[in-house]
Amino acid sequence: MTSICRLCGSSQTEVHFQRGKTYFWHGPRTPYFDATLAKANLSAQIYVCRDCGFIGLPVDGTLRDMLHDYYTSPLSMPGTTHGTNNKFAKARTDEFFTALAELGQKEAPKKVLEVGCQQGFLLAEFLRRGAARAVGVEPGDIPPTEDHQGKPIDVKRGFLSEELVGETGFDFAYSLQVFEHIENPNQFLSVLHRLLKLGGKLLLAVPNEGLALNAGNPGVFVYQHLNLFTEKTLESALLRNGFKPVAKIFDQEKPLYLIAEKIEAATVPSSRQSLGDENRELLQRYTRRVDAKLERISEIAKGKPDTSVALWGCNAAMANIYSWGEGFRERKWRVIDSDPSKIGVRFGGIPTVVEPPDVIQEVTDVIVIPYRAEASIMRMIDAMPNVKARFHRLYED
Repeated sequence: MTSICRLCGSSQTEVHFQRGKTYFWHGPRTPYFDATLAKANLSAQIYVCRDCGFIGLPVDGTLRDMLHDYYTSPLSMPGTTHGTNNKFAKARTDEFFTALAELGQKEAPKKVLEVGCQQGFLLAEFLRRGAARAVGVEPGDIPPTEDHQGKPIDVKRGFLSEELVGETGFDFAYSLQVFEHIENPNQFLSVLHRLLKLGGKLLLAVPNEGLALNAGNPGVFVYQHLNLFTEKTLESALLRNGFKPVAKIFDQEKPLYLIAEKIEAATVPSSRQSLGDENRELLQRYTRRVDAKLERISEIAKGKPDTSVALWGCNAAMANIYSWGEGFRERKWRVIDSDPSKIGVRFGGIPTVVEPPDVIQEVTDVIVIPYRAEASIMRMIDAMPNVKARFHRLYED
């Protein structure tokens, strides 16, 4: 299947990662998703543009319809969101404002816009810190939270457009874990460019796919993530649309944060062909390393009862492992997660119900699945007393 590059418009794209039936990861199983996402198993493909180096997923009508059903659902919020409802959400909120200060944005902007704001928790925090105006855009049918004065956050329901927002002159705009979902990244950035005042700042946070692809993280592939940005391709997208990158955070345990300033003229980056060759090799290496991880899981579990093996970290990577591993869908391995909102819940693409961390006392082997959270999970395990199970890290080299 040939795709036109979503970033530069070239037809010189090549598929270098392909798998058969792959589950459409949507989080917990619900009657709504069971009904609307009937074609939950689709072919998985990732392409690279030889001209500019962009890496992404092909999009057809079936996938587009499924994404629309997912995004407009009241159930489309991720399992761990920003806010104050649990310690994981609080940690993510704290992480965001810490990252913001590290990027040089230490004072609250006067007028702020968030795209993909969920209930508006972060906007409420900006208002509490001194912002005069805060506006959010959110397609999901999710009720807004209240600010520190008890007023609902101004959340515009729908997908980003100038008409939906209805005003311009923003000092600061940000979008967290959204840009990778956008089918037309240039259009998205051009709208933000018009909404911001000259010299205004734009912060994007996306999965750091340069690191994740190189590591062979099975969770790189998610149908919702149409764009797999590396540091260089994210910078390229911003430059093409009138934004000058000024600061970034590059860390395995965090998203790739990049803050840029609105300028008047767009720039087409040089050395595009070399980036195309570099990312072609990156995607080929990713294929080999995913295969190696599936083989390793098979080897760890070989000859052992299913109930004596546990996979830690209920996420898209785990759903993909079950989809891609030969015979994995029929296995009844234990599934562990430390997020209390996931315990006791059945997730799409994963055969067994999620159990709490103390299950490790009942198994012989635990395989740690998440890439970004691997180090923090191992720190948690190291602090647990009298653990006899063997632990296997997928990303230790």
